[in-house]
Amino acid sequence: MTICFLLSLLLAGCLPSIVQTDHEVILVRQGAEGLEILEDDDPLYETVNRDLWGDAYSQYLLTLFEHTTAAIIATESPTSYSQAVSNKPFAVLDSACIGIVHDIEPSYKSASVRSELAMGLGHGGQIDAEWARLYATRALGQLLIEVIEWPAAEPCADQGALEDETTPQRALELGYLAALEAHHRQAVPEKAMALQARSDLTAEERAWLKRTEIIPRNGYRFVFQDGEPSSSQRTAQQALRTPGVVATFFYRLHEQASGYYPQREMLWFANYEDDDRTYGQVLLPFGRIEGQDASVADYIGVYVETFPAERERVITLAEQVFGADPTAMTPADSP
Repeated sequence: MTICFLLSLLLAGCLPSIVQTDHEVILVRQGAEGLEILEDDDPLYETVNRDLWGDAYSQYLLTLFEHTTAAIIATESPTSYSQAVSNKPFAVLDSACIGIVHDIEPSYKSASVRSELAMGLGHGGQIDAEWARLYATRALGQLLIEVIEWPAAEPCADQGALEDETTPQRALELGYLAALEAHHRQAVPEKAMALQARSDLTAEERAWLKRTEIIPRNGYRFVFQDGEPSSSQRTAQQALRTPGVVATFFYRLHEQASGYYPQREMLWFANYEDDDRTYGQVLLPFGRIEGQDASVADYIGVYVETFPAERERVITLAEQVFGADPTAMTPADSP
């Protein structure tokens, strides 16, 4: 299948260039003449590999990316990102902001390599290790959904607070990314413990601790007053537009997904291992949602169509988290 995939790209005149590296992420930074890929022996690799990808959960997500791109190749799925799919993930260390950097062309061994997608891990165009450590999970999550054709986010788009209502599509996307952050905290408790032991936390660090603690217990289901949950619950319509509530849905969906799939999906899921198949199961519908104004209801509809055996469980979960089944809401009720 891989040979067929590459052959199809060759015939289309877009055979990807492969960056040969022993590292799990290809590091890119601004040089004297533009973006450049760091040599494998650059000391920044050791620092980044230790501080950003050194824990078990980060490794888990990197493996998930590898298996997902392998599934795209194995199934010969149409892709807008042949370079990103064929290479290890790119990361721009001194990007303008956290998120996805599109269409980079860094120099590499006296040539240049194009990639349609790269993680942006910079802070105002500078390398900021503390900043990147806090947001790397979010950037990698964004890479995962875009590489399977989720619509590209605006560069440096305002993330907003998870308690603030937004568009259905933005709530869906931000909720997924925040759920990954909450799982990261659960999987690597020492990260939160190290922050909690300090007295000089930045506003961003305090916000990370707060949101990753509130998401598992569905704290964003309550209307916020003075920056804290009140005793008043949001309506179902409000909840569907609130990224923090959507994050709880995804957080629990990851925990409840069975990892089983219909026979028709076998070629896709054959590329995953048992321990990351549930994450692949939650990820896949992002690539199958049609339309530019997707909502949680759209996601759930695609999910239960793809995995019909999960229908009852997912609808029950949605009712528990949002207060209603989003797929059963009438147009008058929809957010």
